[in-house]
Amino acid sequence: MKKKITNIYAKVFYLFWLENPKFLEELALFAETLKENETLQKIVFYNTVSKTERKNVLSEILSKLLNEQIVIGYVLYLNENKRLIFIFEIFEEIKKLIFLHEGFRKVQIEGTSDYLEKRVLEIFKNIIKRYYPEKLEIEYFKRNNITAGYRAHVEDFLLDLTLDTQFEKLLKRRKLT
Repeated sequence: MKKKITNIYAKVFYLFWLENPKFLEELALFAETLKENETLQKIVFYNTVSKTERKNVLSEILSKLLNEQIVIGYVLYLNENKRLIFIFEIFEEIKKLIFLHEGFRKVQIEGTSDYLEKRVLEIFKNIIKRYYPEKLEIEYFKRNNITAGYRAHVEDFLLDLTLDTQFEKLLKRRKLT
């Protein structure tokens, strides 16, 4: 349910962004301000003040912080519909939609080594390109919980070439025979 909500609101803002890319900067400014300010988080996310007081405080802050009325209206709408608690997830979904619009796919590769070897990178690129022909933006993360090998994530697609997974598959096959 939460994922569906964030996707819907992200798509709406994405349409705003298509109209004016500056809208994303404004929303990012609000999200960053909210992230850094504990008092504002308490007012916005928790029932420490009444609904009217929350709206008044939020309106005051938004009018001083942001220039674009459509972004202010969007944030106030999220607040009014008790969806502002999802603002950070919505913002991440918006960035994904924009990234796709610009022709990129974000790939996260995890492994045990300190860096991703060039030949391993090429193997992953070739496999992933079969499913996602867009330009790939690759991030590499070292993970200590992987025994050996690599794992790549592209949205819901998982390419798992870790020793742990291969060993599990082998054990399952052995049990079936």
